[in-house]
Amino acid sequence: MARYNYQPAEVMDFSKGMYEDYVGAPINSAEVLTNFYILGNKSIKTRPGTLLDVATNADAQIPSGSNAVGTLISYNNSEKLFVHAATKLYYRNPTAYATLNGPTGNSAFPNASADTYLANTEWNRHLIITTDAFDLPVKVYRDSAGNYQLRTAGLPALASSPTCTGAAGTNAYTYAFLHKYTYTVGDETFIDRGPLTLVQKTSIAAPNVSTVAITLIPTLANGVTKSYDTTNIKIEIYRTINGGVEFYKLDEVTNGTATFNDTFSDATIQNNELIYTTGGVPDNDPPPLSKFCHTVNGFTYYAYLKEGSEIFPNDIVQSQALDPDSVPGSFRDKLEDEITGLSSVQDVPIVGCRKHVYRIDGAFDEVGRGGMTHRRISDHAGCISHESFVQAEGGLFWFGNDGVYYTEGFRCQKVTSHLDRTYKTFVDYLRGKNRKIKGAFNEYTRTLYWTVSSTGRGEGSEICDAIWGIDLQWGVSSEMTSWLWKGGDSFFPTALTVHDGTLYRGDQYGYVLYFDDDTVSDPKIVAGFDPATWFEETIIWRYKSPASNFGTSFVRKTANKILISAKNETNVSIAITAINDDGKFERDLTPIRWRKNFIWGDEDFYWGNPDFSWFYGGTIEVDRRFPAGGLRFNYLQIEITNDYTNIINSDAAGLATVNSTAKTAVLVGAATVDWPSQVVDYYISFESDGFLKEYKVTGRPDDNTIALEDIDGTLPNGNYRWQLKGYRKREIMNLLGYSISWALLTRSHDTFNTGESGDLE
Repeated sequence: MARYNYQPAEVMDFSKGMYEDYVGAPINSAEVLTNFYILGNKSIKTRPGTLLDVATNADAQIPSGSNAVGTLISYNNSEKLFVHAATKLYYRNPTAYATLNGPTGNSAFPNASADTYLANTEWNRHLIITTDAFDLPVKVYRDSAGNYQLRTAGLPALASSPTCTGAAGTNAYTYAFLHKYTYTVGDETFIDRGPLTLVQKTSIAAPNVSTVAITLIPTLANGVTKSYDTTNIKIEIYRTINGGVEFYKLDEVTNGTATFNDTFSDATIQNNELIYTTGGVPDNDPPPLSKFCHTVNGFTYYAYLKEGSEIFPNDIVQSQALDPDSVPGSFRDKLEDEITGLSSVQDVPIVGCRKHVYRIDGAFDEVGRGGMTHRRISDHAGCISHESFVQAEGGLFWFGNDGVYYTEGFRCQKVTSHLDRTYKTFVDYLRGKNRKIKGAFNEYTRTLYWTVSSTGRGEGSEICDAIWGIDLQWGVSSEMTSWLWKGGDSFFPTALTVHDGTLYRGDQYGYVLYFDDDTVSDPKIVAGFDPATWFEETIIWRYKSPASNFGTSFVRKTANKILISAKNETNVSIAITAINDDGKFERDLTPIRWRKNFIWGDEDFYWGNPDFSWFYGGTIEVDRRFPAGGLRFNYLQIEITNDYTNIINSDAAGLATVNSTAKTAVLVGAATVDWPSQVVDYYISFESDGFLKEYKVTGRPDDNTIALEDIDGTLPNGNYRWQLKGYRKREIMNLLGYSISWALLTRSHDTFNTGESGDLE
């Protein structure tokens, strides 16, 4: 019998994350790393499960029903979470969703649809929002009474010029009219003023000699698209002195007041307030219709503009300093490429385009001096989704044309060079609907997150079904650490944000959920039904190592055992597969079924099992032998995932009465035992055919009855012993590492004269 010199190969570090060229890849990487995240000790742990963001189940869904959540916005340092879907903006108030409408009841985004995307930015507790449906930009804030308000951003010019009528004379005056709005955000007062409407009068008598009657002052109305506070808006009236150029305030009237009499002398008004344009300050034009907005250094930028029916996809405008909804039309720049996103890094505005990426240097001052200068920092990176921009720790990350990119403001670096095919797949599955990619950053976990599509669906059904995480705790490099989170049939993240230190996701059926460290499953969402009746979905975690040759390919190797080390957090079922030479031969090892814990509330536990003890923590250290056959290899991979295992059987719970017509199974001992409450999606078999055919559990009408899927019509009738199997729910895997016992063998490679050409020489 041959004796081999076995030695251990230990893997205790998983910090490299996903790596698609896995043959010979670093040992701390993984071909597959799904539903894990990496802890500070470099071990991997099952991702958190998700919970509904609800106080009462009846209020779980947004008021518009099963509409996809388009955007989640964490406002003012997590003071409030806003939820966007189609034309509406919602928030919890405090337990049920409230709809945030304008003062006259108009929706936040009247032009929007289910496919509309938002851009949002904050300045001094103001939330500014634009849409790619070119809705009027809006601002959201909390007033001094504690109420959230929605307003159309900025103020328009008067709809028409008032009429000024006076007696004939020798004087010349110019009148100026503008809208003014005073409001509060918290305990601070703000004043908005709109652009000027001018009326010139020549050959007229002095107003203090003969009254100048001002009539036909137009009324600002909201119609069905605007959200101005028309009740509290004022119209300010200014006038020059005879032959003068400076405007002095005469008075103001409430919106809706059509007349005013000017009886003031020049001497009287020269002590009055000067108009805000004094000194050459340009008019406060309202924010333009635009797809994108972003605030940095006190300036708010708007990009990809629309004026009338004409679109300017390369244009960007800048607001006045510290005034996000006063945007002079002359504060403008035009880039060479179509703009696709807008953000900043530190104090530098960054503009993503189809092909290029720019930084913006300089700014217009109050009177329009200076200006914006765009400087290209990448010729090829581009940006495919505005909402993929994520600011993190002094840098900016986003989805570019061929990977995830990073900039500190001066250069661009791809950080997913080791995942080019993976990235391409994530993007290609969206078929151009790239704005479905949404990003977020959690500063507490130092993790970047993006929604991606990992599974191809039919054309017209493009949707994100996974979250791609990139971990900053291992630094910024061309090959950053990443992993993938997925779920079952209810895991479709349509929006992401980090709110109060917690990652939230929107859902295609109008629900908002959050990831919770103490939760180890996801809800099986059934839209339109009370969430209290929903079941749970198992989180399927999967680690697949790189293919390692243990330092040499000159000779074959063999392995006889593997030791798994894991933290004991729950009972856990572990399937282990050994894969030889990049899939040439696969061997399933005996699963590890750790059942030594009893945690209060474990509904799969039945009293009387002597192997169970009260949960005591510690570690799980179990070894398994590699099965005979296929022991020789050059490269070896290890796959570790959930085991499809026994849940419970009739030995513990008694016989079941099966009804093939009703497609149900009812426990015979119903008075003393129940089906597990989370039995849905497990599979049951019966002794009638030797426990061969398995039937999926689709429902649990009551404690003693389960509904079964019987596509082939093969369910038996009668009382039978049974076996329930599946991927157990609520199991956490914290893989600390593993050690493979391996040894060198001899050379067994094909020789030159019989291998390379396939012909003997």
